[in-house]
Parts: sequence; C-alpha cells; structure tokens
Amino acid sequence: MKTNPIEVTIGRKALEVPMADDEATTRRIAEQVSARMDAIEEREGRVDSYEAALRAAMAYAVELDQTRRTLTEERHAHQRERDQEARELRKALTTIANRLRDLVDKARSTPPPA
Repeated sequence: MKTNPIEVTIGRKALEVPMADDEATTRRIAEQVSARMDAIEEREGRVDSYEAALRAAMAYAVELDQTRRTLTEERHAHQRERDQEARELRKALTTIANRLRDLVDKARSTPPPA
C-alpha cells in the first residue's frame, strides 16, 4: 500500500485510509466494504455499524485466509509437478548419456577398417 492517505466513505463514516494501488482501486475497495456492511445490517434487520464493520472485517479476513490457503496448495501442487518433470527429465538424460557412453565404448572397441 502507498502511504498517501485518501478520504473515503465506508458505511456512513468518512475515513482517511492509506491508498491502495491507486485512487480508483482504493475507492472501489471502500465501496465493497461499505456494500458488505450494508448487506449485513440489512440481513440483521438493525443498524449497528460497529458490529457490521466487525462482521465485514471478519468476512474479508476469512476470504483472505481461504485465498492464501488455496494459493499455497496450488503452489505446492505446481512444485510437485515440476519436481516430477525434473525427475523424468533426469531419467531421460541419464538414459541418453548411458546410450552415448555405450556407443563411444563400442566405437573404441571396434577396429578401424583396413
């Protein structure tokens, strides 16, 4: 995040927050948080901005945690695939090297034509 603060409205409160990538992104994020708070308040049937803010923060934290776990799992799966491909490549190269060594040995043991 950039350190330049920007004023946004979340819920019914104007706040100065650190700018995300740019102003548009920061405002879009603030609108998403505000919309989530509004949905929580509507679903609960009462207006409690503090509780809605806490629930919205928790919901985003859960989503972030799930995203991080998914990315970690995907990263591990890709690493396993790369490791398997490296093993297969190493095996193929070893086979080629052995065949080349056999050809060189055969060429050395064959007398030259007369």
